Amino acid sequence: MSIGARIAWIYARRSRVSDDQASVADQIDQGREVIDASGWQLGEILDEEVSASRFARKEREAWPLLLEALEAGKVGILVLWESSRGDRKLSEWARFLELARDAGTLVHVISHERTYDPRNHRDWKTLASEGVDNDHFAQRLSA
Repeated sequence: MSIGARIAWIYARRSRVSDDQASVADQIDQGREVIDASGWQLGEILDEEVSASRFARKEREAWPLLLEALEAGKVGILVLWESSRGDRKLSEWARFLELARDAGTLVHVISHERTYDPRNHRDWKTLASEGVDNDHFAQRLSA
């Protein structure tokens, strides 16, 4: 078990798709609840108001910081409100999954009420499929 194994980070991002999505504050609050209920230790909270699709015009600042932290083994568990809050660009999502798998980072998706382990082939496939769906949604939306 790595040093950061029980350290849970929250990554929250606003969706500009619809108003009925969870706000960044709601995502963080729900993330804190999951962390407390699971007995994990809160690490960092990263949030941003920038789109995660390949059609975005602004660069995200928090997502690259998260990827660096994953690579450094600082993130034991990543808490996302839903997988699309991570990245809607399939290549970036795949990079994230590889980093999480290599670091042994678990991924908790609040809307699924489930914690995934990317080292497990079935969990990896589920998260990879989510990435395909999220990228497809962004492409369909831009069309």
